[in-house]
Amino acid sequence: MTVTVDLPDDVLRRLKAEADRRGVTLDGLLADVAGRFPAEAEPIGQAEGLRKLTGIAPGISGAYSKDEDWPE
Repeated sequence: MTVTVDLPDDVLRRLKAEADRRGVTLDGLLADVAGRFPAEAEPIGQAEGLRKLTGIAPGISGAYSKDEDWPE
């Protein structure tokens, strides 16, 4: 399958360098990275998605730390 992706030049350079370091093609590197995602990702709720994005969760006195559960 052919996919077109617009990447910043510095990102493309880093990807190409990593592919060279591993001795694989850029396509092979991207396929390896994509293959690390679960076959069927579970949908996440808005609060959980925000928590995962920011790395925060509830803590003491209304503060949040990433090690505690987020209130639903």
